[in-house]
Amino acid sequence: MRTYGGGNEKYDGLPLYYIENEDVNNHEVFVEIFDSHNKSIFKETHKLSPKESVEYPKPFLPKLTWPEEEYIFKITLDSEVTETYETEIYPWLMVAIHLYHKDPASGEVTLIDIWAAVV
Repeated sequence: MRTYGGGNEKYDGLPLYYIENEDVNNHEVFVEIFDSHNKSIFKETHKLSPKESVEYPKPFLPKLTWPEEEYIFKITLDSEVTETYETEIYPWLMVAIHLYHKDPASGEVTLIDIWAAVV
């Protein structure tokens, strides 16, 4: 059982997305999801402290027409940097979003690093 909304609500399974702030500064992250017709179907803002993480459950899965449809996750960091990620949504998949991710091999820092985690 996982919690969200300040720990007040509980859900089972993988979250829709997970955000981790790997930086030493506070950041604001705006998440918007678009369907395959470029219609915005979800908007949420998260404020993360240094080294903090947050996840959002899949409460609106019945509205999704998976697996036939691709969704676009638009992630905006501090109202300045935007990245998009296109994926299908399944119960066994979550979108992982890492802020200021440092590649262990190269040492290169990516402001917004997004990928699908399959479990």
